[in-house]
Amino acid sequence: MAAEILATWRAFSHAAKARDEAGAARAFEALRAADDDSIERLIFELREKEEAAKRRYVKYANRRVEKDLDGRGRPEGELLLLVPFCLQWTGCPHRIVWKIENCKACGKCPMGELRALAGDESFSLRIAPRAIFAWSYVREMDPAFTLAVACTHELFEGMLRARAYRLYGIELDLPEGRCRDTLVAIETVREAIRRLVGRG
Repeated sequence: MAAEILATWRAFSHAAKARDEAGAARAFEALRAADDDSIERLIFELREKEEAAKRRYVKYANRRVEKDLDGRGRPEGELLLLVPFCLQWTGCPHRIVWKIENCKACGKCPMGELRALAGDESFSLRIAPRAIFAWSYVREMDPAFTLAVACTHELFEGMLRARAYRLYGIELDLPEGRCRDTLVAIETVREAIRRLVGRG
């Protein structure tokens, strides 16, 4: 099982790097069709490795979502904005992971603006302390569309686990390294929402 899923991943990685669209599409669909145990094995084998290849996967998956949504208007059903806890300022005294309403929108991190944006655009906002929590939110809420903000490794894992869902990823900026005072451009998130699903 491990050898087969790794071989499929290698096929995708090589095809995407070589810009072999047909080969990448075949391998991508094979990854989407893989069973959950195989996907978890792949995630385990690639943990903290192959960041460039993972970024190519995220970009390829995003293009597929863009193609799927092109010209169709706003999807019917719940819309989910997923963000990581590391966007919260490390000096913040307020616990917002499980209750975003505790955010005071002080401007020292993007959380206040993200909360306001989610409200303006009729998205449900969830803060994920780890990738596995992000996946549980998607599975439980069954959204029509998910916009996920995370680092490359977390986006890769989330997109694999949520491969049956319509999920678009935006990568974090990491001025302090991973998992600490990360950033995302609010305009990038706003533009992605309006370009992909239109205005709320």
